[in-house]
Amino acid sequence: MGACLATIGFELLNPVQLAIIGALFGSFFGSFYNVVIYRVPLSLSVNKPARSFCPSCKEQIPAWRNIPIFTWLIQGGKAACCHTKIAFRYVAVEFVVAALFAWAFVVYPPEQLVVYLAFYSILLIISIIDIKHYIIPVNWTWGAAVIAVIAAGFNQMITESGFMHLWNESWWSRAGGAILDGLVCVSFLWGIAILGRLAFGRLKWSVNKQNSEKPLKWHIKQSADNKDIILTIKDAAISKSGKNSEAAWSDIFTRNKQRIIMQVESLKINLNSGVKAFKQGQLEIYHDRLEWSDINQNSEAKLNKEVVNIEDIKDFSGESTFIKIPREAMGEGDIHLLGMLGMFLGWQSGIFIIIVASFIALIFAILARFKMGHQLPFGPFLASAAVIWVLGGEHYWQLYLALIGFN
Repeated sequence: MGACLATIGFELLNPVQLAIIGALFGSFFGSFYNVVIYRVPLSLSVNKPARSFCPSCKEQIPAWRNIPIFTWLIQGGKAACCHTKIAFRYVAVEFVVAALFAWAFVVYPPEQLVVYLAFYSILLIISIIDIKHYIIPVNWTWGAAVIAVIAAGFNQMITESGFMHLWNESWWSRAGGAILDGLVCVSFLWGIAILGRLAFGRLKWSVNKQNSEKPLKWHIKQSADNKDIILTIKDAAISKSGKNSEAAWSDIFTRNKQRIIMQVESLKINLNSGVKAFKQGQLEIYHDRLEWSDINQNSEAKLNKEVVNIEDIKDFSGESTFIKIPREAMGEGDIHLLGMLGMFLGWQSGIFIIIVASFIALIFAILARFKMGHQLPFGPFLASAAVIWVLGGEHYWQLYLALIGFN
């Protein structure tokens, strides 16, 4: 009954009226999306406190000073409470979401509008979080996957691909088909991640003491702008360019379980409370701590283990005969994201999305002059490829498959 009334209401409005209504809704949803984008990476609740607060001074913002877009313009892009500059990203998100809703209200039928808006909205939120923090919130990804499964069950799919269309007999068969589509897409990217880990999973350096090779000198300290921690390996012999080899903490530790392993000849740690020095042993460096162990060369048993938290360290340095640094082809969040996209779009979209996303990422990396090994968030490229699929990519993909005889 409600859907029928909504359809009748939409039919009574012209495109301009629909666009205005959509833009109004979108601007307020955009304001909420800003809350999500700010709070979720910080593990803060999106509804407590219920009222928005200034990121700088933490003062709560009253409703009359929290009108999307207009408040930012009236206040000249500054917070009224502490006069701190408000990042342009906030008003940009509100404007983009307002435009997105205005367009969707005009283009999509009312019975599918919620599904499309949920799809585009989650991709926007995930993309911005991934760009800013290099993480994809998996709980939000799978929350969107639940929406995809429910939509498939009610026969409100976005595209006409996948098992959800082959098994179109009942609510449960369509929902089960959507889940299988997602699992197939997960297997695509999981396989690529495993191959990438095998091919590029670690960097190793070692010296041969019997050939009188000197240990590798290295140090780890805050970057000049204090935004990251930098590992620098000083021995120019390991670099063809003759320069030191550097790696940022955020590039190395894409997963909490990853670690740097070193066989050290000497280790010096400058703590906030003093200095500690160690001789030969094994050093394991994690994103939040380091573990040094005195190793008995005969039994390989770890002795005199000591753990130091990274937050207690100013910097540390040493000399090593062996260094192993982890590398990842992609993050696990990307795999979950593609699984969610498969549930919305069908398993065939997975191949298209991976190929197109990789191509876009390559072009971007070339234009941005990213160095080899530099961390690049892949989520936004997966999201862009998914949108291309929805907006016509599926049609051209089917034509291409027919042309090469696979359809």
